[in-house]
This record gives sequence, structure tokens and C-alpha cells, in this order.
Amino acid sequence: SLDTDLLQIGRALADLILHYQYALPDKLCPCCGEATGCKPCRETRTWPELVQKCIDALRGQESPSGKDTLSADILQWRLECDKLDWNDIEELCKSMTAKHPQCPLFYYIPDGARLGGGIALRLAKKGLKCTKIPDWLRFALLHVAATDAFGSAQTYAKDGQKICCAFLVCTYEDTLVLLEEAPPDDIHRSRYLSMHVMSYLALEGSAVALKDSSIK
Repeated sequence: SLDTDLLQIGRALADLILHYQYALPDKLCPCCGEATGCKPCRETRTWPELVQKCIDALRGQESPSGKDTLSADILQWRLECDKLDWNDIEELCKSMTAKHPQCPLFYYIPDGARLGGGIALRLAKKGLKCTKIPDWLRFALLHVAATDAFGSAQTYAKDGQKICCAFLVCTYEDTLVLLEEAPPDDIHRSRYLSMHVMSYLALEGSAVALKDSSIK
């Protein structure tokens, strides 16, 4: 529309990304429902163009407010996630957390990134310390933290008992929160349960009576 107010759209989109009840999908193409690598749909999408126009409009004001600057940065974050270039999103998150230390969104790197080295875990733990975290984002951060910690525990299993134990404790505690508080229809629920049980068995060892039919 010739009457499109890019500032208004940009603010509304940023608010939706941050506060919507459900996490916006990172895995599926919004056009055909297939994997994000769906090239034909990605080539014809207008979403990136619209978002970039909103970002330019928000940042191009004579003296943008702090809220408009945050909105532009949220849109930039979502745009980079959409490109699936994880090196770029990692660098963006580092710069944005310095710029907006109390915005939990910039501590979240989608699970598909698989950055390794505990980067996602450290960011997620810092994000969980922020105030006023939307429920979807809190569970997403816990998901990243638990998954990354469990993977790190396996990686460092031969290097040292203390660091491996620390990762397992993190996995155990975060998956417990997810099992108790996350939505019961979460598609990752069986994964949380598996990691929770395995981390518990690894931490408790012989204290667990595996032959006892009443094991919980």
C-alpha cells in the first residue's frame, strides 16, 4: 500500500517477535511448511524486504527513541536468524547484548545453530537472569542451556570429572524445570525426559537401584 507506515509496522512486528505467546518458527518455511532450506519459496518471499525497510525507517529517524532503536535491533536479529548464517547471528548477539543487556531475546541463539564450545549455554544462562522474560523465551533459553550442557558433558566426559559433573547438573536442573513448567505438548518433551533421566543416572551412579521396579 502507498499508505504503509513502516514505523508502525516495524514497532508492531518487533513487539510481536518479543512478546507473542508462542515462539515464531525457526525450522519451517512459512510458505510451504517444509524445511527452511526450501529454496523456491525463499527466493520469492517478501518478508526480508519488508523487514529491512522497517529497520531502515526506524533507524533513519532524526533522533530515534530508545524503544525504536530496540525495535530495529529486534528486527535485525530476526532477519539474521532467517538467513541461517549462524556466525553472523552469534556476532550480532554479542554486540546486541552489550547494547541491550536487559533484553533477553539477544541471549537466545536458536537450537539449530549448534555453535559448540558452550557459547549458546553461556548466553542462555545470562539471558535467564534478565527480568520480565516472556514464557516462550524462558523455555527456549532453558532448552538451549540444557541441550548445550548435555552435549558438552559428553564432549568433556574424558577430560575431567568436575567439568563433566557441572554440565550434568546444569542439564538435570534445567530439564526438571522444563518437565514441570513447559507446555505439556512441547515437541521436545521426550528429549527433556531422556536427558533428565540420563543425567540423573550419571550423577547418582550406584545410588540408583536399577533393578527396583519402583524407580522413578
